[in-house]
Amino acid sequence: MNITFVGGGVSSLIASILLKEKYPSIDVTIIEKDETLGKRFKVAGNGRCNFSNNDISSSFFHNGNQVKHIIDQFNLCKDDIYSSLGIYYFIDNYGRYYPLSESGKSLQGLLLKRLESLSIKVINDFIISVDDSSSNNINGSILLKSDHRTYQTDILVLALGGQSQFYSKDNYLLLNDLNIKTNEPSPSLSPLITKEKIPPYLQGKRVKAVVSLIHNDQQIYEEKGEVIFKKDGLSGICIFNISSIIDQSSKNPYYIDLDCSNDVDYQTFKDRYLSDKEECLQTLVNDDYKKYLISVSESNVQSLYKTLKKRRFTYLKHYPLKDSQVTRGGISLESINLANLSLINHPKIYTLGELMDVDGLEGGYNIFFAFASAYYFVNHLKIDY
Repeated sequence: MNITFVGGGVSSLIASILLKEKYPSIDVTIIEKDETLGKRFKVAGNGRCNFSNNDISSSFFHNGNQVKHIIDQFNLCKDDIYSSLGIYYFIDNYGRYYPLSESGKSLQGLLLKRLESLSIKVINDFIISVDDSSSNNINGSILLKSDHRTYQTDILVLALGGQSQFYSKDNYLLLNDLNIKTNEPSPSLSPLITKEKIPPYLQGKRVKAVVSLIHNDQQIYEEKGEVIFKKDGLSGICIFNISSIIDQSSKNPYYIDLDCSNDVDYQTFKDRYLSDKEECLQTLVNDDYKKYLISVSESNVQSLYKTLKKRRFTYLKHYPLKDSQVTRGGISLESINLANLSLINHPKIYTLGELMDVDGLEGGYNIFFAFASAYYFVNHLKIDY
């Protein structure tokens, strides 16, 4: 029995390890176009690799209600699985999981050594077509073709990832051969471009705020965090989370409100302002944002407080896919048998991770789902010897 993974991301690494440990006699192969597997580990959490969260719920995922059983099943045993893989970790004050080394590179290295110890074969190649026309026969195999050679496998697992960061849209081309329904890839967990441009002195600077997303005159999301100002918009973890909530096809405008008042009421602010204008603002915001507030407010205390309490930015669009953390879209869940993650029209082909149209908030949720889908696949795969 041969099982081949196309794509060497997080879900491939985890699934191949768990699969080989469960079924030592099967042959497991990973085909990846790049020389390095598991690159996502090195970039997650700014290199520290936030790989899970203590507060897991399907409500934190796009299409989470449809894959709730996958999320819940892994969530019940995730700590045991991490330990079995040799992943030792700590949980920060926000419930985010990090390896004890606080290094995604070390976590990547740990899993690559496990691959080697299990004799999991890794081939560096780029698959350009898939032919499973004979796989429905009793001894039929799936044929994979690259520019250089042809491969045969009994079971194929597509784990190509998304198109964000270092991924290429070419990854999706072979899906056309299989006539798989896909949803158009779009950026998620992304900086946002706003109508209001940011002055040079504020670009690259940060401010702590309560950030609200407004749509149809209703607040639909709120998070307290740090906002980073860019030349043409906003960034930061809370902005990333807002980006995952925005419906990019909506014709009704979205607004992002920043509240930097730190719950100081107007009367207290006014008294402080009348006593010492400079000190009043300096106790609440940094010098750069103070300068910005003054520049966009009218020259009176009421207007300044109003702007401090609610500085509104008008959403225009997301940054492009290459600048996003994860990809929304990919294989439609309608095309997947969610009982075992096989493709409905191709029962010997499975899919995992970010290639599925599932994505989560910032905070370890997306790597969590890569683990969860890998674990679910292994536990629901029926092996016939």
